[in-house]
Amino acid sequence: VFLPAALISILKNGFQLVFLGIFRRFWRKKYLSALQWIGLAITIIGLVIISLQDILSARSDEAHEGTSWSHVIGVGILIVDGFLGALRNQIEEFLLQNDVDKAKELESDFLVGMESILALSFMLIIGVVTLFIHPFEGGESTEAMFEALKQMLALTAFDVLYVFFVLVTFGKDVWQMKVTKLTSSLTRKLFQQLYPFGTWVLSLLAYQIYAGYGEGWDVYSWFELLGFLVVVLGSYMYVKPPNVDNTTNKKKTKSGVQMETKEHVALKTDVDGTDQAILDAPSDQEETVKL
Repeated sequence: VFLPAALISILKNGFQLVFLGIFRRFWRKKYLSALQWIGLAITIIGLVIISLQDILSARSDEAHEGTSWSHVIGVGILIVDGFLGALRNQIEEFLLQNDVDKAKELESDFLVGMESILALSFMLIIGVVTLFIHPFEGGESTEAMFEALKQMLALTAFDVLYVFFVLVTFGKDVWQMKVTKLTSSLTRKLFQQLYPFGTWVLSLLAYQIYAGYGEGWDVYSWFELLGFLVVVLGSYMYVKPPNVDNTTNKKKTKSGVQMETKEHVALKTDVDGTDQAILDAPSDQEETVKL
């Protein structure tokens, strides 16, 4: 109502990525490198390019014309939505990654199951409250609703597809949680921006098979292709491992040789010529070994 649909998608995902980066820095106390911030910025630019077709078409659509205040309200709603979405993802990461006590970490399938139960409970509560606030009117009745539900459940194809949908959705959510557990909620959200690419490709294939479905290729499709490639580039820059400096700095001391390195495992030769493996600190710390 307040903003074009394409702009809503850009702002929602963009604000979530920015808030997740802020939460990761100030809440989780984990730093993002300059290359990772650049990767996030490139990803957001890719989202803008993807939606450029819809944005250009929306400018000539009178249905999306609005006052300045409606645009301000729309952007404000999206900022709140991005903040709440990022907060939820960060809480999930906190529950899946307990830096203090690993025994208190939740499993991915358990967390998805608990979220599903909570969502179903709230949905039932909202449904009951809505039924009392705005009951059926005129010839409508609850019997007709339950009769329609009964007829749907009587269709074998509907039952099979519904069960398949539930299993696939649960599996997708579990694997997303596993990504959060092994990496971070920011990494998961970043890779979620690649999902529409698969949907778009399937849409193009469906249109080639039967023109009544899917989306055909036109001049604006180049914007979408370019945008997806930019998103891939931004995601790669974010997850690209930093270059490891294999050089070591040796300083002479009274007790012998002091070696400083940033590698996880450094191999040195002691004074007797015997190779010795030294287990070093993580990449963002320095360990000093005195011989």
